[in-house]
Amino acid sequence: MKISTIAHRKGKLNITNNDVVQLIKEQSTNYKGDIQLALDKIKIGLNYTGFNERCWMPEQQNLFDTIVECAEEAISSFNPEEIKTLIYVGVGRSFLEPATSSLIAKKLNISPHCFDVIEACQSWTRASFLVDGLYKGKALTGKTLIINCEVHAQKGISGSKDFAIEQISDLEWKFPCYTMGDSITATVFEPNNEEHSWQWKNMSEIADLCYLPLPGAEDYKTEKKIDRQKNFSFYSFGKTLHQKLAPLVVDCANRLFEENKSFKPDIVFTHTSSKRTWDNICVQLGLSDKVYHIVHKTGNIVSASIPTAMSMAEKDGSLKRDDKVLVIFASAGGSALAYKLSY
Repeated sequence: MKISTIAHRKGKLNITNNDVVQLIKEQSTNYKGDIQLALDKIKIGLNYTGFNERCWMPEQQNLFDTIVECAEEAISSFNPEEIKTLIYVGVGRSFLEPATSSLIAKKLNISPHCFDVIEACQSWTRASFLVDGLYKGKALTGKTLIINCEVHAQKGISGSKDFAIEQISDLEWKFPCYTMGDSITATVFEPNNEEHSWQWKNMSEIADLCYLPLPGAEDYKTEKKIDRQKNFSFYSFGKTLHQKLAPLVVDCANRLFEENKSFKPDIVFTHTSSKRTWDNICVQLGLSDKVYHIVHKTGNIVSASIPTAMSMAEKDGSLKRDDKVLVIFASAGGSALAYKLSY
C-alpha cells in the first residue's frame, strides 16, 4: 500500500510549560507540602524531556466540523466515493457506539466499510498495519481513510481541568497529563505493489502502567497502583513505560534493518511522548541526524503523532515523495514497533 494524501489540524492555542505550571498551581488547593517545590520539579521535568509548547483546541471549536474539514482536505483530489473503508483510531472519542467512523462517513455523505481501532497511542500505526495486511490478502480494495481526533486538554477526558496534585508522589503517574497536545489527522491509503516491513514486540506485563478507566473498571484491576483512582481520569507511569519499552523499540528496529539490509531511511518519525527518550533511541540506532521531531511544538499528541509529523514534514519540504521512511513507536499496553515504508 501507499499513503496517497495526509492532512492535519493542530490546536490554535499555544500553551507553554509556564501556562501548564500555573494551571497546576491554581488547581492544587489541597496540596500537602510545599507546592512551589512540586511546581519547580514539574517544570524541570517538562524541559528535561523536551516539552516546550503544546497546541490545544479552543473550547468553543466544533471538533466534528474540524474532523470533516481535515478529511475533506485529504480527499479533495479525488471522488469521495473512492473511499471504500473508513477507520477511526485513537484515544479521543465521544461514543461507545456506533463506531465513530460511521458518524464521520455520514457527515462526508459516503458509505464505506466503517470500524474503529483502539490501541492507545499505537492506534494509527496498528490500523495502518491491519490495512496493509487486508490489502495484501485482497480483503480490501479501493482507498482507505484513517482519521483520529486526539483532543484531550480542554474538550477531552482527563484534560486540563484535572491537573491538581495532592502530594509529591502523584507526579509518578500524573506527569504525562501535563505534556498533552491536540491534533486531528486524516490519512488516505491505497493499494500498490510496495512491500511494507513491520516488526512488533509486546510486553503485557506493563499493560496496567498507563490506563484511562471507565465505570466498572475496578473489576479488571490487576494491581492496586493508585489510591484515589477515578473514572475517566488518565494515569500513566511514563518514566517506567519508557524504560521498559525503549529496548523493545531498538530491538524491533535492529530486526527490521537485519531483514532489509539495503534500507537506509531518509527521515525518521517517532512518538511524541518524550523527545529525550526518542533521541536516545535514535542515538543507539545511529539515526540522530534523520529524526524529525515535532514534540517541542505540539506536545504529546498520542495516536496522531506520526500522521501529524508526516503532514508537517511534507508541508515544510522535509518529507518528499519516494523518501524512505522509518517509523519507530511504543504505546500503552506494552507494544513496540519499527516500520519502514516509501512515501
